[in-house]
Amino acid sequence: MGTIYVESEVEHELATPLDNMLKRNPHYAWCRKLGQLQPPRHFIISAGGNETFFSNEVMQGKRIGEIKPRVLSLQSG
Repeated sequence: MGTIYVESEVEHELATPLDNMLKRNPHYAWCRKLGQLQPPRHFIISAGGNETFFSNEVMQGKRIGEIKPRVLSLQSG
């Protein structure tokens, strides 16, 4: 699976409830059972996640108008 990044001051357990909801889908449940997918993980960002994301994109040469918030990304870091 992947990692869920959440900006929050309070740490919530998100990965387990998400995994349980996704397991309602028989295809996901089967892949988890076979070990083809790992359970999701979560990472809590205490503050400044959006600002950090935008500043990293600008440092890579993108203009502000070209930067779009991502729901899913293959990038790490």
